[in-house]
Amino acid sequence: MGRKKTQKTKRSSNEGCLHHMKSGKWRCVLSAGYNDDGTRKRLTKVFDTENEAREWKTKQLSAIQDFGVKAVVAPSDCFVSRYHSWLIVEKMPAVYPQSFSAMMSHFNNYIKPYFRNNKQKDLGHKDFQDFFNALEHNNVSADTRRRIKCVLGQYFKKEYAGTPISSPLDGIKTIAKKTFQILDPNEVIFSTDEYKAVPKELRQQFLDALDKDNCSKFLKPLCYLMYFAGNRVGETLAYQWKDFNFERRYFACYKAVTITYDFDENGNKISKAKTVVKAPKTQKGIRPLPLLDILYEVLMEWREYRKAQERVLGISFTAPDDYVFANNKGGLRSRDGATTLFSRFLKRHNLQNKGIHFHALRQTFSNALFAEDSEEKVITDLLGHTKISTSKQHYNSIEKFDSVQKAARLFNEKFKPKDSKYCASESATFAPDGYLTEQDTPVLLNIVSTPSIAPNENNNRLMELLGELATYPEFQELIAKAMNNIKEGDCK
Repeated sequence: MGRKKTQKTKRSSNEGCLHHMKSGKWRCVLSAGYNDDGTRKRLTKVFDTENEAREWKTKQLSAIQDFGVKAVVAPSDCFVSRYHSWLIVEKMPAVYPQSFSAMMSHFNNYIKPYFRNNKQKDLGHKDFQDFFNALEHNNVSADTRRRIKCVLGQYFKKEYAGTPISSPLDGIKTIAKKTFQILDPNEVIFSTDEYKAVPKELRQQFLDALDKDNCSKFLKPLCYLMYFAGNRVGETLAYQWKDFNFERRYFACYKAVTITYDFDENGNKISKAKTVVKAPKTQKGIRPLPLLDILYEVLMEWREYRKAQERVLGISFTAPDDYVFANNKGGLRSRDGATTLFSRFLKRHNLQNKGIHFHALRQTFSNALFAEDSEEKVITDLLGHTKISTSKQHYNSIEKFDSVQKAARLFNEKFKPKDSKYCASESATFAPDGYLTEQDTPVLLNIVSTPSIAPNENNNRLMELLGELATYPEFQELIAKAMNNIKEGDCK
């Protein structure tokens, strides 16, 4: 018995054709020009229904007419090959070596094994959604999945720029939909999964431990600059004494300690990690910061301690070009070394595995800004962000009851019951016993949080201070000189 022929619909020249397949599905075939060897280039796709096939054919023909064949025919080589080439050409020179190393690791460990020899034109939304579901199934962390999606999104945005083709990453969920069960309400409300700052009930204990610790004295001023000024750990380790103006009470943030590698032409690391000082990735990362009284005090204490070390060791620690947190040989301290000593500190004071880490200190500072309803420009200027959306998405983890309390006080003030006996007392917390708000914890900003000054005046005062600092000729000269002197590998 001969093979049953599929049905074809009649079509005009160059309008493509529809095949009704034996399986019941419909295949659409379009002519899209010619290959270099003279053979015809065809675009084909299979659909469940005839209407879906006709709709797709109409869309593709319209795109070809308006934008040319390039709009619908993706390059014929493998997706992983094109993506790898893009990483080498576009990303390697544009990002920090440490970030590029992570991108290559994600490519080699997850993207390349999964997609193998898939053609880019064959990959769609469902393929990438299945990919991210597989990553979650294999217990790849949510942060890694988010980073992979971000870089893939950049790739497809560049690939399909100027064409009507939408990115297959649009609408992708990196975390599968969860099914919620009815649980104890306290377990749901007090979930700390999204809280990134130092736990409020541990903040005073943490600050007290820094005061008492005698093993790693540099940790107190180091942590204070993150906790009370919002610095990143890399920025803090890069400070030199010349960056601080103790007379005018400000300091300049314009560089950071980072890790770099050497790569071959395929993006593979060919050297060990090297600690260097570099300028920030964006202009917004260069910023003046106010030298709060509490920071002034701990830095003076630290400098006196360093001067005593100079007399004993005969090594310079407090000259203008010396790093504030240099190691005991006067050299640049690495991030890994500082992190190791911080972990030992937490263990000594029974604070390990309790949500305290270097970046949580910066998160605590940002939470204080959001809790004070600071203006958006104040927040982005102090954190060194380009967009307020970054600050809101990644640096605001104020817990639910903080918002509940604010709303309750606002409405109770505006809408009074007829009988005053129903008014909440001053001790009412609108939260369970023992709950602490951001304002109940140790004050973070004596500029923003002065009780006698209204919130709007706080913001105006801080804005005026930041604006004044940026106009000082000393500051401008310092930044210009620093940007000229910072070179890769310059870590004297």
